[in-house]
Amino acid sequence: MKYHKQHCFIQKGLTEERNSTIKIASTTIFSVCIIVLLMFVLNGNEMTSIEQIYKTYGTYTVSIPKNQQTDFQGLYKDSKLEKYFELSQDIFQENGKTMIKYNANEDILQYSNISIIKGDYPQKSNEIAVERRLLFELGIREEDMIGSKISCQKKDYIITGILMEHSAMESVENENPYIFIVNNSDEIANTVLLQVTDLREYESIVDSWVESYNIDPEQCFST
Repeated sequence: MKYHKQHCFIQKGLTEERNSTIKIASTTIFSVCIIVLLMFVLNGNEMTSIEQIYKTYGTYTVSIPKNQQTDFQGLYKDSKLEKYFELSQDIFQENGKTMIKYNANEDILQYSNISIIKGDYPQKSNEIAVERRLLFELGIREEDMIGSKISCQKKDYIITGILMEHSAMESVENENPYIFIVNNSDEIANTVLLQVTDLREYESIVDSWVESYNIDPEQCFST
């Protein structure tokens, strides 16, 4: 009888210990699940914020010159490269203003923080899209912009589209170059725009490209 009581006491103690262990394990698992869920939510919110930023201001693209020193054959096969785009870019001075003329098809809008806010993307060699702030400075009324003529590098163009550059940073001195876009396939590409696969690792990916494919870091710019 004593053995039976002692045995029951031991069994009760083991049962309580087992129940306690199960409770601790359950609590631990539950806590881990909560932590994982929070990390997933926070990570999702982070990506949503990042994606929203780039939806507003343009995808985070790096611009590099197309030259003979860079190993483009290897770069274009890199697993961290989402996609790339080749175009012609010309920076020049006209009437005391710094201008950038992009010669590219409409795909450039996917790689930059530039958008057409009115009108159409230029299709013919005598058509051009121009940044709105420049047209305002030239005294052209907004209702008259589309269809107006403008001279760029001693060539006359018809304005078909109005551009706006979306930027997270505003220049206090307003020294940002004025942007033109033409669509002339005859010009040879001198610039390559690269997009990374993971926006959160942008800097480390670009650093690895610079080192691996002989890219001049001084000519490597975010767009």
